[in-house]
Amino acid sequence: FLTSLHLPPIVGELAMRQQRFFEHTMHPLSLFFQAVVIFPLWEETFYRGMILQLLRRYAPAWLAVLITTLFFGVTHLGQGWVTALNATLFGGVFAWLTIKTRSIFPSMLCHAAANFAWFFLLGPAFGITEKILNETALKTSLLPSVLTWYFPAWWMLVSLGLVGAAFGLITRESTKSRVAI
Repeated sequence: FLTSLHLPPIVGELAMRQQRFFEHTMHPLSLFFQAVVIFPLWEETFYRGMILQLLRRYAPAWLAVLITTLFFGVTHLGQGWVTALNATLFGGVFAWLTIKTRSIFPSMLCHAAANFAWFFLLGPAFGITEKILNETALKTSLLPSVLTWYFPAWWMLVSLGLVGAAFGLITRESTKSRVAI
């Protein structure tokens, strides 16, 4: 696909490097090992285990969460604005989960589950990977209907409802466990 595009040499070279990277990483076993095992372990240890905890010593919790969330999102900008936006949103959830549970293990597990769902369930089901690759290769600056370009609107509403229910359950359970102690 990318070899048939007529892009300026610099953009074409970047697109070819990205294509080789994606061909390597899109092998299912390699992708699973990287996205579901290595990246959640490394990223959660670094962002939530080290950076968040360091910032919490010198700043209020909300500021530490905000800084680590934005830092996590910015470091994913090289993979496109959609990935960076997702990383920012998930980074906030993972930071909140780390603070609520006082452990990085739940955030590691959620990170692995989110990556698995993204790469092995949602990406193939909705053709998201191809859309992101096309957007990255073409460097499109026109934003299509953001809510329906990657996912149908009904999927977004169901997902938001499930995330809200999960937050409610986690908050209720953590409140019960504090009262029981």
